[in-house]
Amino acid sequence: LDELRFPKGKLRLIEKWKSYPDYLRDVAQHKIVLQLDRSHVPGQVAGDALLCRVACVGGDGAIERIAFPKTCGEGRSNTEIVSMALDLLKNADLRAAIVAESQKHALERLSFQAVRSQLGDFFARLQRMTAS
Repeated sequence: LDELRFPKGKLRLIEKWKSYPDYLRDVAQHKIVLQLDRSHVPGQVAGDALLCRVACVGGDGAIERIAFPKTCGEGRSNTEIVSMALDLLKNADLRAAIVAESQKHALERLSFQAVRSQLGDFFARLQRMTAS
């Protein structure tokens, strides 16, 4: 983490186990969530950032790519991710725009309403295929 060269006091790690509500309260107190993983997993941390209305930077999971396309780590170097993170830490308007976009993307593609519609379409197609 020292290689990231974040200004002193600007990077804080959460290293102890917390209950989920306590963890979310901790996340909600931050300006950004920074991830440097390349795991292509579902995107739990980005989902947590969405719930807390916090900008997520880096990470290449499904939620990162859907909700935070401008700041996800997909196809970006660690240098680019760190640069975006520093920009977001310095610019409240940019952070607010990223959070607003993430909420819009989530409503359109990740909400129960959106997924219900997607599942309805999927099962209708499946039913037509099995009926033929």
